[in-house]
Amino acid sequence: MQQKKKRRFGKKDTYKEKTARDIAKDYPQYHESTISRNIKKMGISRNRKSYKTITIQEFVKEDFLNGYYCEDISKKYNVDIGTVYRILDMYEIKRKTGTKSKSNEDYFEKN
Repeated sequence: MQQKKKRRFGKKDTYKEKTARDIAKDYPQYHESTISRNIKKMGISRNRKSYKTITIQEFVKEDFLNGYYCEDISKKYNVDIGTVYRILDMYEIKRKTGTKSKSNEDYFEKN
């Protein structure tokens, strides 16, 4: 007697580029959140790095090495400062400690 095999999500490569919502359409008996939870449990990374982050990585690295502060870089590229920190960490660049000074060489000059 042949046993009926339990239907699985399929091969990993088949759904590599699909979202959990797309997979849920193929398997209506499973909810999207169930599929997402199982993908995370299996340790499969969805790698949803933003396209904007990918395009500015080199620019952020160069700007930082040229002396710009992380706050200025985040404003320049309109991204969160955490994104700038992650990019610098990815390149293993040590960030400066402390805060940016509001004073300049004329701050203590008397008029």
